[in-house]
Amino acid sequence: MDLEQIEKANEPSLGPALFHMYEEGEACFDGIISSEANRAALVDHIAGEVQENLSDLLKKKCYFEIDKVVEMTIERLLEGSGTGSEEGMPMDVLVYGKTQSGKSAFKAVVVAVCSFMRVPVVVITKDKSESGELFAKLVRFFKGTSTEGNIFSPYITRELDIQDHFNNGDGGAIVIPDSTVASGRNCGISNSRGSVLYLSSAASRGLRAAKS
Repeated sequence: MDLEQIEKANEPSLGPALFHMYEEGEACFDGIISSEANRAALVDHIAGEVQENLSDLLKKKCYFEIDKVVEMTIERLLEGSGTGSEEGMPMDVLVYGKTQSGKSAFKAVVVAVCSFMRVPVVVITKDKSESGELFAKLVRFFKGTSTEGNIFSPYITRELDIQDHFNNGDGGAIVIPDSTVASGRNCGISNSRGSVLYLSSAASRGLRAAKS
């Protein structure tokens, strides 16, 4: 679909048409979403699809405005996905709070957006024990949704199977301890877009988009 066809698309089909261009990595995508109206239509479409796929259990655990977190994540991923995007443009979001404050739910919402937009997420934890706990929480949050099968742990799934999933252009998350990342390993995760998002509660990391 070219620029002229996009501009002629009626309002209900504009968002899906733009998302198709995003998925296909079409060269004219950057120019098209530079239009405020087009970008808004795309964000609205993605946000609607993501929120429709969130489980009731996850929604109950969100002690924050889900729509704002969804939109913030979409915007950041769009900044890092285009052919003209620059490296070194991180957005740090410190996920912190007391126990039962919704940190895991926040991460789950970010993972849901990335899964839909087919961007890999490396979810960093402080140690192996916390990795196991967070992995179990994420799987439970997404039980019965299309994201459920896109959550991985290197202690459960073979590394080659994880690589195959992400290298095929699929989104989702792998939960690993900080020591693994510090050693320079993220199970070789990359995808055709070249973007990997790192998500952590650690103040030294936060939320950032990076080139793999």
